[in-house]
Amino acid sequence: MMTAWDTEIRCMGAPRSFQKKVYHYGNVFVIMRHMIHFTESTLAELRRRAGQDPSAGAVVRLGVKPGGCSGTTYVLEFTDQARAQDQTVALGEFEVAIAPQDLPLLTGLEVDFVDSLVGGGFRFKNPNAARTCGCGSSFQPRQVPETLD
Repeated sequence: MMTAWDTEIRCMGAPRSFQKKVYHYGNVFVIMRHMIHFTESTLAELRRRAGQDPSAGAVVRLGVKPGGCSGTTYVLEFTDQARAQDQTVALGEFEVAIAPQDLPLLTGLEVDFVDSLVGGGFRFKNPNAARTCGCGSSFQPRQVPETLD
């Protein structure tokens, strides 16, 4: 039975039979069993940045890519539209897009924003990190998926 906080994922270009479900409650959402949490301060900062930059896209891309001092760096950026293969979910006034190959590395992730003169910015608490760099913007995964090699 569908609840009030069920939202259907839009797998753009996929037949309706392949569409997945996204479940969310407040700022926590689950995409195909991968839970991700955005804190209130993260959403507030995204709102602030979107308000300052009228050219900022309506989609927030969350992902990972090779790089950084620990080998894998986080991506959190505005974009105009989700890619065809992205898993998307509406979270407040934002649409969050995540590439399916990034989901295993982001399962259990908490994205927080700290407003501080020293060490402020987005903070990522990732249970999939074997090691995190000092600045917190990159990590070494416990297991490197084949897609990042």
